[in-house]
Amino acid sequence: MLIALTCLQLFAFEQPTVVKEFQSTNLGEPLSFPCSMHFSPDGKLFLADFNNHKIYVWNKDGSFLKTFGEEGQGPGELHQPTKVTATDKLVYVWDQSRVVKVFDHEGNPKQTIKLAGYWPRNFAVLNPNLLLLGYNKYISGTEIKACFSLVDATGQEIEMLQEYDNEATLDGEVAPNTAHIKAYMPDVDIQKAENGNYIFGFSQTKELFEIDANGKIVNALTHKLPAAAPSDRDREIFENVPVPSPEGFKPLKEIKTLHVNYSFPKAYYTHILMRDGKAVYITTPLGGMEFRGNGYFLGQYYVTDFKTGKVLSRGEYEYPEHSMVLYRDGRVLLAYSGEEDFSIKEIRLKGM
Repeated sequence: MLIALTCLQLFAFEQPTVVKEFQSTNLGEPLSFPCSMHFSPDGKLFLADFNNHKIYVWNKDGSFLKTFGEEGQGPGELHQPTKVTATDKLVYVWDQSRVVKVFDHEGNPKQTIKLAGYWPRNFAVLNPNLLLLGYNKYISGTEIKACFSLVDATGQEIEMLQEYDNEATLDGEVAPNTAHIKAYMPDVDIQKAENGNYIFGFSQTKELFEIDANGKIVNALTHKLPAAAPSDRDREIFENVPVPSPEGFKPLKEIKTLHVNYSFPKAYYTHILMRDGKAVYITTPLGGMEFRGNGYFLGQYYVTDFKTGKVLSRGEYEYPEHSMVLYRDGRVLLAYSGEEDFSIKEIRLKGM
């Protein structure tokens, strides 16, 4: 299936609108670094906080319910949770100890799925016995593969579905242990389609795949997506992105062993959203930089008719730099930390 996207037209840029606000007081402790969210089928919001090692839970009406998890690697404990997914009965959390911890909705631990060798990017629960993983595989210090695999409920790999050279990190030429990276880097993404299947793809390519609950690829799509060179504004934003270092977070431009290559075009997207027969392609300054690929305060996007590829609208947003904008299964969450307050809002991109 070939879909042409004629997106060279000009569209007005409009800020997203707020759909719902969630209680942000009396959470027990302030949120620190919310990095992944998911809405369960009954409407509850599950939010993973990377630094607090917890999952925060809100009811469908936006009222706060509970937290669960604490720092550690034992039963019921979490180490820097990176991705969370909620089914009708269970909550799956992939953390930086490279395991998936399974809880019930009350936060009681049920299972631990060991995933040695997989560095978490995104995942989906296709059925109780089958997970689809999107992850980075590190071959060497400057060589990465972007991969999608099926694993069973014990963590055993059943099938490698796709593997790509991930040029987010390029071979260093300046000195040993020096890496060159692309600006507006590519990333893997997995999003639920409206028919219950999942769409997955690696944004350095134009391929998208649809997979069903049994792990069978039922459709392969090729979209003619635009690829723009980073602008001066893109460069300014990217170089000032705060990234982790042994001395704490500092602007990317101050990491002396990391050099950005601006001669490459930006990734085709860093996130996909599927909603109401539309595909929304979002480009943010960060894609493949570990846990920061989950959302970012600034983004550009365009909305298309998924079947025809016709561009319906285009937009952008920019929030204070401490904000995280999280995307999952057709829904968008804005988590903003100000100097004195924290707000959590579901937002709707214009045109969705």
